[in-house]
Amino acid sequence: GTVVMNNANASFQIEDSSAGAAITLLPGTGPKIQFGDTDSAADQYMSIGAFGGINQIESTTRDLAIESTNGNWIYCDHSSSNVGIGDFDGSTAGKVADNKLHVKSEDSADNTILYPLKIERTTPDSSPAVGIGVGMQFEVETDNGHYEISGAIESVTTDVSTGSEDLDMVFKTMGAGTLSEGSTF
Repeated sequence: GTVVMNNANASFQIEDSSAGAAITLLPGTGPKIQFGDTDSAADQYMSIGAFGGINQIESTTRDLAIESTNGNWIYCDHSSSNVGIGDFDGSTAGKVADNKLHVKSEDSADNTILYPLKIERTTPDSSPAVGIGVGMQFEVETDNGHYEISGAIESVTTDVSTGSEDLDMVFKTMGAGTLSEGSTF
């Protein structure tokens, strides 16, 4: 391997030319460490740094997997832009290709309910009042380039008194171009 310091562009590179691989510290719009062969624009690489105005991890032409020591993954499928979060491993990470977001939780107990997804609403600078809630919207393209919120599920407070909180689960659907309450539980 070789170490190259290029004063013209202020880059620093550790390279193994026989393997076509390098670790490069790049200047520019922000510091960036780049892993991989970078002698042509078509090469595959991964960059980590503060560039493009944000902190980011960039991967070209490959999937990106972040694994913790306990086997949990965040997995981004390059070809589909789908994301998986949870108990994935290298052999099953490809399952995220079926969904834009796949959240998986695994437990050996076979008679419990797991909650792999939590949607939370808080009010850090004020006190919650009746009507505060959280929900999910479903959007559908109804005409070329025209999108409508076609449905929603909401959890809405009807009493915020400590110890006697009440909430409704509201299901909304679109009818005749208007999103309205369909069922409340």
